[in-house]
Amino acid sequence: MASNYTTNYGLCQWEAGDQFVRSEFNQDNAKIDAALKSVADTAAQGDQAVKEQAQAWAQAAQSSAQAAQDTAEQALEALVPVAYNVYGLTLQHYYEGKSTSWKRALVFDGFLDESGIDTLTGADWDGPNHSLLLDAVGQEQVSPGFGSSVENHVMSYDRPSLSWTATGNGTLTKAETYMSGTCKLSIYEGTELLAEQTITQTGLKSVGSFSFSVPVKVGTTYRFELTPTNGSMNIWVASSSYELGLRLTFTPKTATSGSLVTKAVSPGSAQALRSWVRHQNGTAAMAVRQGSGSWVTLTKSGTRSTVNADGVTCTESAFTLTRALSGSLSFRLTLSTSSGVRMRVYDYGVVLL
Repeated sequence: MASNYTTNYGLCQWEAGDQFVRSEFNQDNAKIDAALKSVADTAAQGDQAVKEQAQAWAQAAQSSAQAAQDTAEQALEALVPVAYNVYGLTLQHYYEGKSTSWKRALVFDGFLDESGIDTLTGADWDGPNHSLLLDAVGQEQVSPGFGSSVENHVMSYDRPSLSWTATGNGTLTKAETYMSGTCKLSIYEGTELLAEQTITQTGLKSVGSFSFSVPVKVGTTYRFELTPTNGSMNIWVASSSYELGLRLTFTPKTATSGSLVTKAVSPGSAQALRSWVRHQNGTAAMAVRQGSGSWVTLTKSGTRSTVNADGVTCTESAFTLTRALSGSLSFRLTLSTSSGVRMRVYDYGVVLL
């Protein structure tokens, strides 16, 4: 048997002359096992307490962060009506010819010119109507001044003419007029001669037909000029308001989708943005790009019926994005319409918050 024992747990301490007894080993092992178990239980309880405290702190931090986020979002949303009104006022000044240029935290375009457009695919800038046109109809047959009510005697030095502005896209294939005699019909864009053809019409007050293959683009003005080539001749028009009357036939050129990419601007840093697009027919989508990065699609938040700056009834599509933005920004406007339905975009605006 052991003649000595440890101080803390009373484990056997055998001296040189002591005899070993198996029961003493078993007793020692039982004491060690109990002590280790107690240590393990205490450690587990401590771990659980630490874990619960950490979870409590994490939940508190999350609640605080959510509260801060909610407050920030409420503050941003409170700015939206004011920002929208500033956008509308600035746009009106722009249409009135007052100086606007690019404003900090505000990007917009009313398409008075093409200065804000980087690339335009599918759609066209319609200058006379200050808008973008996605032409799913194409140029249709028109008859400016065409008729036989008024007779004009055209001398060899006369050059009766007609100016016409395309309302769609396509290719001019035929021009007809009431005439008698020989003449040349020339087509100009500005001072550039696009095409001309000479025909002779011997019948009295008959329709002379000129064949062409001239592309026409929406918003572009073309001038048609008639030149007698064999002495004087006669032409007929619908009324005395016209020097020359024509019936123009086209092969329409159509598109049901298109996109515009704006020139890059640096309107300042922001944590979110709101955007509006005013259009007639079709649907619109918006995306933003920082520098040469990837396009980020804005979330469409709704549509409403409104009027543009000229009082024309249209649809206003609204978009949102919550994301940190800074540096050089470009915006992409994607358009879509149904076959046979023209879509027109009057303006867009982006407000950084």
